[in-house]
Amino acid sequence: MRPERFEFERYASLGAALASLRDAPPDSRVLAGGQSLLKQIRERSVHVVRLFDISGLEELNFLNYEGTALTVGALVSLTRLAVEPRVATHSMALAEAARRVGDVQVRSRATLGGNLLSGWSGDLAVALMASGASVDLCHHAGARSITVDELVCDGCNRDELIRGVSIPAVRASAFVKLSRRAADPAIVSAAAAVFAVRPLRIGLAAGGVHGHPIRLAAVENLISSSGLSKQGIAAACDAAAVEHSPPSTPHGSADYRRRVLPILVQRALQTALTRAGLGVLT
Repeated sequence: MRPERFEFERYASLGAALASLRDAPPDSRVLAGGQSLLKQIRERSVHVVRLFDISGLEELNFLNYEGTALTVGALVSLTRLAVEPRVATHSMALAEAARRVGDVQVRSRATLGGNLLSGWSGDLAVALMASGASVDLCHHAGARSITVDELVCDGCNRDELIRGVSIPAVRASAFVKLSRRAADPAIVSAAAAVFAVRPLRIGLAAGGVHGHPIRLAAVENLISSSGLSKQGIAAACDAAAVEHSPPSTPHGSADYRRRVLPILVQRALQTALTRAGLGVLT
């Protein structure tokens, strides 16, 4: 199917892009890597009247250390996230999540910012959510910062662009994913991060069990108060799965996702604990 007619604009500077977005019509879209958007345009599953191409903005393509946090630009490719040593050292969960998105061709074009806004099972959002990452947004009048949780729940304003993501330092992290094939979207995914040992403070998140990736705050609180227990973690994950109503798709029913979620959370957490030099789940 051929796409509908639309206007196309390409920008050489971030300021010019933000100025245009300020007066953009409602059915405008921003093009970064385009791995999801171009397919939707061809299938006419989204209506586009104007397409803003920001793929050439070097101002959004960076990796910087700011204090103890790693800041990753919105246009950094998934390939770079998967192979960059600084990313793996700082956030192994993010590197592992990037490696599991699509195939080599997709990862070479897909971007961090685009993946964060790509849909309900977003792998990078799961990894970043567990690590307590924040998103830096910019618009023509200034900037603001929100959590990854807020971004996947509410999105961003029409006149805003993701500048980058700030990832705090963690002791260790891990990401696991269940899918039909390695390049397929997740049926269920989970990520874990260990922030501190005494007292134990962790972060947990999951994808594929709700309309968007979720932070498993109830499971985190249980571990903080009751310690590391497979049985307790499974019970908390079951409660979370029921609360968030996993979807049923041809790749996995809601009941299957509920059953798989505790297993993947335990695997992610055990891997993160091992990398942090801690014990095993009992």
